[in-house]
Amino acid sequence: MGPTLVSDSRTAATPARALFLALIVALTFAGVSGFHLGAAPISTRAELRVHQVARTMQASGDWIIPRYQGELRLNKPPLMYWAVAGANTLGASRGTRTLRVIPWASAVLLVIAVMVWSMRVLGPAHAPWVGLVLGCLWAMQSEARTGTAEMLLALLCFITLALAERMIHRTGRLALTTWGLVFALALATKATMPLLVVGLPPGLHLLGRRELSRLGRPAVLATIGGALVVGLSWFVVVGLSQPGALDQFLNALMRPIGVDAGTPPALGASSHYDPWYGQLRYLVKSAFPFTLLLPVIVWRGIATRGWADSPSLRLAATIVVSLLIALCLLPQKRSHYLLPLLPWLAVLTVDAVTALRTSRPRVVSRVAAYSAAVLVPLALLLTGALVFWQRAVLGGSVTGSVAIALVGVVLAGALVVTAAKGQLKPFALCCVALWAGLLLARHGSVDVWERSFKTGIADRRGDFDAARWASVRERYEVIADWGDEDEDWVARVAGDADAVGSLATDPFLPGRANHE
Repeated sequence: MGPTLVSDSRTAATPARALFLALIVALTFAGVSGFHLGAAPISTRAELRVHQVARTMQASGDWIIPRYQGELRLNKPPLMYWAVAGANTLGASRGTRTLRVIPWASAVLLVIAVMVWSMRVLGPAHAPWVGLVLGCLWAMQSEARTGTAEMLLALLCFITLALAERMIHRTGRLALTTWGLVFALALATKATMPLLVVGLPPGLHLLGRRELSRLGRPAVLATIGGALVVGLSWFVVVGLSQPGALDQFLNALMRPIGVDAGTPPALGASSHYDPWYGQLRYLVKSAFPFTLLLPVIVWRGIATRGWADSPSLRLAATIVVSLLIALCLLPQKRSHYLLPLLPWLAVLTVDAVTALRTSRPRVVSRVAAYSAAVLVPLALLLTGALVFWQRAVLGGSVTGSVAIALVGVVLAGALVVTAAKGQLKPFALCCVALWAGLLLARHGSVDVWERSFKTGIADRRGDFDAARWASVRERYEVIADWGDEDEDWVARVAGDADAVGSLATDPFLPGRANHE
């Protein structure tokens, strides 16, 4: 087995430099994921439910009982509703920006928390790379811009798991209290998932180390019990005070495991059942573009006998593997179920790639060269697609098209040069820059227009050109299909002034006048 990552990393960078680089990574992620955060209208039913439940809470003054379209909505605890209602109260509006600022801020804090944890486990040099990998994942970018509880839950679950190891081995009052508080907040966000995420992996980890008895110490048991009492108290209060609440609780508990509870679900609740491998498909999408490196993680796990020399990394691997198996076995499949394991997957990715680069540098250099042979044509193709979008679809300026083309060509050239010279870190940064550019175009323009057409409010935008879009949608079937949504859904979003987005001008068309 090659040299350990920890010993290499701690001599490669000072804490001050690592903190500076980590700050740059956090700010970059915040800027990319938050670009035109409130521009797109609400286009998912889950986001609309959170928006309307929080607004009803704020208007009625009833902060205990969530209601959706006048009916009880009890299949999730209220922490996310409280957070959004609080943001609405503090903000200047109750629109899409304040709805999404909670998951966006949670995602930024998650990236920061993972880098802080990685500095202790992997060393200062590698912590910023962990943040970079995590921030690039498709699920992180997508869920950070979606006004639901999933990203807040992922943050709380990560902190709970990161503190679990210390809580078990160090039973100081502060460590135990902090862990119990964060776990209680996770339960108040979405009760069943934290029980699985926080209970299964640490239990298996301790069982493998023959240290399960540590959980039986009075201080640990008292902390776990107190967190459960506080975190689940809302269910007790609502269940005893609201007729029909217990039926909704039972239905929400049984539906994910494929059991018909014989009770009516909450309004808007849905089931998504797939074969066991359905969750693997979601993993490929959620962890993109770094799903291509999953074989390297497997190699690293085999070479180190499951990270036998690093209890922290073995815990990370246990979290990823145990949760993935559990979610594959769970009849209901959802992509956001994978969010709590992605931070740990990012840690293992950086560890595995660093170990491969240390032990087999020539192999890594050849892989970078082969990757450049694929990425350079792809980069030029995507640059052409963005120029086409900006010029042919939106009718943007020639100057804008030239600027996009120039940036794309420069990045493609940088990929060639860095791969040829074997400069792996600059090569990786060029790949990240290319990916960030595509994400900015999606967040600020493509996704905004797609959602605007799907919700029937595109013609309200100040930069909407009726004649141009009629011509574009007639020529391109993919864009024409953007309007295929059921009429009831379109009416509910279009009729809600707070749900239609900020209607901000497309960044590809600065200063464009209203064409209506």
